[in-house]
Amino acid sequence: MEVWKRNLYILWIGNFLTSVGIGMIIPFLPLYVQDLGVHDVKQAALWAAMIFGINHLMIALISPLWGKFSDTYGQKLVMVITAIGSAVIIAAMGLVDTPIQLLLLRAAFGTMGGYPTSSVALLAIEAPKQKVGNALGTLQTGQVTGQLLGPLIGGVLAEWLGIRDSFFITGLFIFIAALLTVVGVKETTKYSKFRFTNLLKLSHPILQSKNRDRKVPSKTALRQVLGQSPLILTLFISTYLISISFASISPMISLYVKSMNIVDHIEIMAGLIFASTALGTMITAPILGRMGDRHGHSIILLLSLILIAILHIPQGLVTDPWVLMGIRFVTGLCIGGVIPSISSLLRKLTPSHIQGSVFAYNASAGSLGNLSGAIFGGLVASSLGISLVFYIIAGVFFVHFLMILIQFKRFRKAEKEQEAA
Repeated sequence: MEVWKRNLYILWIGNFLTSVGIGMIIPFLPLYVQDLGVHDVKQAALWAAMIFGINHLMIALISPLWGKFSDTYGQKLVMVITAIGSAVIIAAMGLVDTPIQLLLLRAAFGTMGGYPTSSVALLAIEAPKQKVGNALGTLQTGQVTGQLLGPLIGGVLAEWLGIRDSFFITGLFIFIAALLTVVGVKETTKYSKFRFTNLLKLSHPILQSKNRDRKVPSKTALRQVLGQSPLILTLFISTYLISISFASISPMISLYVKSMNIVDHIEIMAGLIFASTALGTMITAPILGRMGDRHGHSIILLLSLILIAILHIPQGLVTDPWVLMGIRFVTGLCIGGVIPSISSLLRKLTPSHIQGSVFAYNASAGSLGNLSGAIFGGLVASSLGISLVFYIIAGVFFVHFLMILIQFKRFRKAEKEQEAA
């Protein structure tokens, strides 16, 4: 079996385990906050937004450091370190007694947010250029399958054992992902051997690998790449807008369902709604990834954005959770064309020696979007109602669509140049 395919299968399992674990707890953070003593719904929404957002603030701050580290020592080492750290911290969240303790642990958890980003970067580097879209789309199905099953399992566990036990199980899942990565993932690209005494060398602009000349980019190198290909900056902004949109509503879904006068099984219904979106994404991500490889990822991205914008409008009008679930499923079908397209475009536009850093900065953009979206969504929901958040998201996706449309010819030209090369 080719090395990149073996890596894909192992990373699929690793991303599935991390996603299913995190999916078991994220939808129920507002309910966990209420269990910790915050009983007012609006205050619980605000606390949930802050607890959700602080994690992404830390990811935004730390991701560039992990990116530089991965360019020097490899993506695999970053995945192992961050997975083990994440497993310990997230298990500790099941022991907290106050919202502030949960907030601090979520901040610590954010410093260990390198596994998904590094897995995408590793696969983008190792996979053949003509297979990148398909490979990244397949990898995303591991994430979304976890997102599909996580809320379902979490909802059942929340009613059966309580929300706290979900944190312990999540920690176990992430630790297993770390072990699988240690045993199964192999990098064909040669990196410097890691030693603790070499950490200070990360401040040096250029490091040499023992096995090949592999320059580790400095801030100047990244600026040069952005100057030569400003479309990369557009993709960073694109990732930010996508994240701010999804993060605005994700923490509120369980409270939105609760506001529909549902008495029993609120956690399970919220989990099903989360899962419906993930199911749609799981179905279309590899298909749209292959279509992007053939016809252009910028085309897939553009069509997906306008459809997502339209589909968010009726979500603010529904009063039946089953109808909401159906619309979220169709939205998920469109979301399957977004992330693989952006990742594939970044891979095509970025020199190989700086791809780890570029994907890390893209992760920072996503985390800043998650932070902004969580705070914004919490403030809007607590003061004006959750329904308004859906309309604002529709507007953001439409603006995003226009941004890509304006630069569409430049994206297509860049893709064709890469294909010719």
